[in-house]
Amino acid sequence: MEMIIGKLLYAMVGKNMLLSTNKGRWTTYSINTAYRQGVAENSRSSRKLKE
Repeated sequence: MEMIIGKLLYAMVGKNMLLSTNKGRWTTYSINTAYRQGVAENSRSSRKLKE
């Protein structure tokens, strides 16, 4: 299971969805708030939320 999680985290870092910080024996991950690929500002779902 740990191997699957590691591969998933590594892939998300590769897509810039997550940021990684090496802490010696471990790595911490945080969400990249600047990641916007595939997000439309004027999507139908955002319009529904405004109504």
